[in-house]
Amino acid sequence: MPTSNPVADTTAAAPWTFSGAANILVLDLFSEGDIFQIFDNNVLLGTTSNVANTGVDACGGNIACALSNASYSRGTFSVGSGSHSLTITHTRDVLNGTGGAAVFSATAATAVVPEPATTALMAASLACLMLVRRRHITT
Repeated sequence: MPTSNPVADTTAAAPWTFSGAANILVLDLFSEGDIFQIFDNNVLLGTTSNVANTGVDACGGNIACALSNASYSRGTFSVGSGSHSLTITHTRDVLNGTGGAAVFSATAATAVVPEPATTALMAASLACLMLVRRRHITT
């Protein structure tokens, strides 16, 4: 079945490979209740959320709808720098169903860079601490 909002790329088969730090979102689609395990280089990253296994198909293949509906299982996982090889295993079927469908996205993780004012404040604080310590030692 096709996906929508956005359309998922289904041309590549597992394992999915990439390099670099990333945040990975895995989302159940179509019927509510599937659960998935996510592996990177055959090491378990984690499992998607445990939701009620209703088997209801409230969103079909609409990714945005499933993202906004807490009844669909999901998980967010972070991986560090280096080479990655992702595989996703279906661990629980929906009520009265077999198989499962999920989509995932991997977005580059951005390094947190402190604001210049924060760095200046920290430097000034350290300088004050050094002066206080120096005064304390000399008295």
